[in-house]
Amino acid sequence: MANTSLRNLLLANIALQTDLTEHLFSSLAHASLPQPQSRSTRPVSRARPDLEAIPSLYDNLVEATKQQAELLEHARRHQKRWRQLQRKRKQAQELEDKVDKILIELNQTGTELEELVADGQHVISNIEFAEKATFSTDDLIAYAQNLATTTSRPASLDPPAPLLSAEMLYPVESVMQSGKLAALARGEVMGILGDTEIIGTVADQSGPTVPHPGPTEGQHALAAEPAISQAIPVLPPTLAQSIVPSVSVSEAAQPVAHAPFKLDLSDSEDDD
Repeated sequence: MANTSLRNLLLANIALQTDLTEHLFSSLAHASLPQPQSRSTRPVSRARPDLEAIPSLYDNLVEATKQQAELLEHARRHQKRWRQLQRKRKQAQELEDKVDKILIELNQTGTELEELVADGQHVISNIEFAEKATFSTDDLIAYAQNLATTTSRPASLDPPAPLLSAEMLYPVESVMQSGKLAALARGEVMGILGDTEIIGTVADQSGPTVPHPGPTEGQHALAAEPAISQAIPVLPPTLAQSIVPSVSVSEAAQPVAHAPFKLDLSDSEDDD
C-alpha cells in the first residue's frame, strides 16, 4: 500500500469484487440447473464443481468488501487531512500577506522616523548655532539706536510715561522731520551739514581755505529743545572739516578742461 496509490488500490479492489461477483453468480446459475438422469438404475453420486466454488467465492467477496471499506476509510481520512492542509496553506498565505504588509509599514515608518531624526538633528544644530552666535543686548540696543534716525514709534505702541525717556529706540516726529530723509526730500543732498557744488570743478588744496559756516538759526532752534538736542548728533570741528573739504577761492572759479554740467538730485532719484 505504501508503494501503490490509493486510487490504484481502490480500482484493483473494485475489479476483484467484479470478478468474484461474476463467478459467484455464474456458479449459482449453473447450480440451479437440473442434473441429467442416468440410464442405469443406479444413481450417480458425484459433487458438482460449481457448488463447491460458491463458499470460497463468497468468502473472497466478503474479504474484498472489507478491504474496500478500509480503503474508503483511508481515503476519507486522506481527504480530511488534505482539506486541513489546504486550510493551513490558506492561513499561512494570509499570514504571509499580513507579514508583508507589516514589513512594508515598518519600512515606511522607519523612513519617516529617519526623516524626523534628520530634521531633529538639523533643528538641534540650528539651536546650538543660535546659542553660540547670539547677539548681546547691548549690541541689539546699539543697532536699534542707529536705526532710530530713520524709524518712528509704532502706531500700536502706547508705552507708559516712565518709559518715555531720552534713550528711546525711536525718535519723535520733530526729530524725524529734521533727519536725513527729510533733508534729502528738501533738496539738501549732503544733509544738514553738506554743501552743493557743480560737478566737474576741481578744488585747489594749495589756495586759501574757506571756513565752514557755523550752525544755522534752524539748527539753534532744534538744539534748544531737549528731546531734539539729544537725538541730533553734534560733530566736532575737526570731523566737520574732514567731512567738508576746504576749497580754494582762486581755484574754485577756474573750470576744468571739460564743460561743467548740473545734476538735480531733488527729484525721484533722491527719493529712491
